Amino acid sequence: MYILAFYIDKNIYGLPLEQVDRVVPALAYTELPRAPEIVQGVIDVAGSIVPVIDFRKRFGLEQKAISIDDQLILAHNKKRPFALFCNQALGIKEVEELPNHSIVLVGEQLVKGVARLADGLVLIHDLNLFLTQNEDNTLDEALRHQA
Repeated sequence: MYILAFYIDKNIYGLPLEQVDRVVPALAYTELPRAPEIVQGVIDVAGSIVPVIDFRKRFGLEQKAISIDDQLILAHNKKRPFALFCNQALGIKEVEELPNHSIVLVGEQLVKGVARLADGLVLIHDLNLFLTQNEDNTLDEALRHQA
């Protein structure tokens, strides 16, 4: 399995490569009224409105201002595109998921798997599982009001 591995603080996370479009330098976003707490705002990517997801909030990490050195991962699930801030993309890594961890629960968040890299363990996230049904519905409504 291939993933895009990235840092948020000293933690390594990963997204399946098939869900990743590209990584770009951090940029400013516009707040989205009525959006779920996990949505920081929206950005314009080639004329499409893309929600920016707050990875830190989802995992209870300390909130920090966006740095000029941060990067933005442009990705998608089956329904829509997303953008996620990270401190640094480590690049594409080939990993084997650790046995018996096809889907695990971390807090209230489903994680697709856990793998080992030379730098440590990486939690692999599936953007199809990232939002709760309620968050997804609320985001749909907020985006309709924005349009």
